Amino acid sequence: MKKALFFVMFTGLLFAAFGQSDTEAARLRREGDRFFNEARAALANNDFAAARNMVERAATAYDKSLELEHDESIWIIRTVSIPELDIEITEKFSEETIRQVRELIGRIEESYFAGDFDRAEQLITDAENIWKQTQANPNGELEYWSYMIRQGKAARPKQPTSAEIIEAQTIVDANRQTVHNSRGYYELNDVISKLDRAIQLDPHNEEAKSLKDFAARNARYINNMGITFEAEKLFQQASQAVIENKPLQALQLLNQIYALNPDFKFVPKVKSLQQRIVPLLDYP
Repeated sequence: MKKALFFVMFTGLLFAAFGQSDTEAARLRREGDRFFNEARAALANNDFAAARNMVERAATAYDKSLELEHDESIWIIRTVSIPELDIEITEKFSEETIRQVRELIGRIEESYFAGDFDRAEQLITDAENIWKQTQANPNGELEYWSYMIRQGKAARPKQPTSAEIIEAQTIVDANRQTVHNSRGYYELNDVISKLDRAIQLDPHNEEAKSLKDFAARNARYINNMGITFEAEKLFQQASQAVIENKPLQALQLLNQIYALNPDFKFVPKVKSLQQRIVPLLDYP
């Protein structure tokens, strides 16, 4: 009687334990299914961190379920579907990373060409942080724009100090009348050098730039007038030398004209005189 009772009790405990194990395995399977579906939903929304977390939790739930009870369909999900979803998350995360970085590179270019180097530099930092999430090697385009921005910042005019601004304006004030009144070529060139110094001190002094341009135009005009006058004088001397049948002297005078300005050889009367000289050289 006691043996029979013991057998019944043992059998009852065994079936109870088996039933509890079966219930726990089913619960874990359902939990794994829920995490798996949540991973797919997160991936559809490009929430890659949540998708990765749900995949890991689904894998853990399926592993625990399989430890309690082997199920062929769950084993296939765990060994095939879970790795496939994990790979899909990795690929889509990489694609999204590349897309975001490409978009930022476009904004970096815009900021660079607008002269906003500080903004471009910040965008490069943002792009590099995104790139590193999925890529092991540096991005060549980001390295190129980093170099270009460093070059741009190095070439950017520095902000002048108060003392430099005052010194630059003093130079402008001291040379303003000379620029407007001078008719001397060398005097104007001296003023241009001084105004260059003012611009170096304060690149934002627009009056210094304007005065320098005006002085340069006047200097060129005065110089050209002087060349024209000298060339005309040499031309008259060369013409007289031809009349006196002195072709070598005439040719030397023409060469002096060309030294003043090579374009004079295309002036019609100069070309005509040269044509008159050639036969004289052939028949002295």
